[in-house]
Amino acid sequence: MHPLLLSTLAVALVLTGCGRPKFIAPSSGSIELASHNGFLWTIPGSPLLDDGTMGAQQNLLYVLVVCPDLAASERGTGTRYGGRANSYSSLWANSQGPVSISVDWDKHTDTVTVGGRTFGRSTGSVFVVRRERSGALSSTQLPSPSTDLGSDQALHYIQRQMSTDTLITTIRLPQRD
Repeated sequence: MHPLLLSTLAVALVLTGCGRPKFIAPSSGSIELASHNGFLWTIPGSPLLDDGTMGAQQNLLYVLVVCPDLAASERGTGTRYGGRANSYSSLWANSQGPVSISVDWDKHTDTVTVGGRTFGRSTGSVFVVRRERSGALSSTQLPSPSTDLGSDQALHYIQRQMSTDTLITTIRLPQRD
C-alpha cells in the first residue's frame, strides 16, 4: 500500500474512533443458579467519553445462561479480558465431556456474540442464553433495564420480560443471609 494512503487511512481511523474501545470493563461477577445448571452474570464497567475520560461506572451487561437438562458433575466460570473484546464463559463437566457457553463482547463495535449470533448491545444489554438438550443454543436479547440492578433485581427483570417462559420464571438464585 502506498505510504501516503496508509497514513491517510491511519488518521481516518483515529478520527472516527476505530482505534479505541467504547467501554472499559475490567471485572465481572457471576452467581450460580440454585434451581438449574446456569449462571447469572453482571458485567460492570464505564463508557469512554469523547474526550477520552471514563464515564460513571454502571452495569453494562446482564447475562443469564441456563442449561436445564444438563446433568453436570462440575461447574465454573472463566473470563478473558482483552483490549478489544471480553469473553465470559460458563463451564460444566458431565459424563459426555466438557460443556462451555461463551458470551463475547466486542467493546469497539459494542456487539455481543453468542452461539454464532451477533447483537448490538445498544438495542438491549440483557441476554438470556439457553442450552437445549441437543446442545443447540438459543439466545434472546432483552431491552436495557436500569444500570444499577443487583443480581436478584436483574433476575426479576428478566422474569418479568419473559413471563410466558416457564423455565425462566422458575429460575432461582441461592438464598443469601
